[in-house]
Amino acid sequence: MIGAIPYLLIGTPLLLWAVGRVPPRFGSYATLGFCANLALFGVFALMTMLDLGPREMAPGMMFIFGFGMIFGALWAGAFGWLYARFHRNFRILQT
Repeated sequence: MIGAIPYLLIGTPLLLWAVGRVPPRFGSYATLGFCANLALFGVFALMTMLDLGPREMAPGMMFIFGFGMIFGALWAGAFGWLYARFHRNFRILQT
């Protein structure tokens, strides 16, 4: 449940966008997941520096984003790998 909100807000729309544009390989989707988590972390860090959010949330959010750097990338990579395996027209995806 740790990464559910960032995944639902950023991960799901990004993966749905990538399905038609990025070849379904583990590495490309893992990179996409890592970069999305990094961008969301940057937005949170900027909000914290500008005092737009409660400071007491910062340590917890740092843990969530640190955890997401590893597992968000692994989940996105697994999604790309599984999508390629279950897609009916795999030959179309290889082009």
